[in-house]
Amino acid sequence: MDHSEILQIHGFYVDKKSKTISFDAVLDFSVQDRKKYLKNLYSTLSPIFPKYTFEIQLDTDYSLTK
Repeated sequence: MDHSEILQIHGFYVDKKSKTISFDAVLDFSVQDRKKYLKNLYSTLSPIFPKYTFEIQLDTDYSLTK
C-alpha cells in the first residue's frame, strides 16, 4: 500500500523451507529508475521479513487506460 507505483502483484510464492518470497510487481510507466526502485522495495520488505530472501521481478504497465 505504501508503494503507489505498484499497480499489481502476481505470481506470489512463499517457500517456507528455503525462506524465499518471490513475486512479479507491475509498475506504473512513470517509474524512471527501476534499479533504484527495486533497491528501495528490497529495503522496505527486508526488515519486515528478515529471515526471508526476496526474488522480485519488475514488470511495466504499458496500457493507456489511465
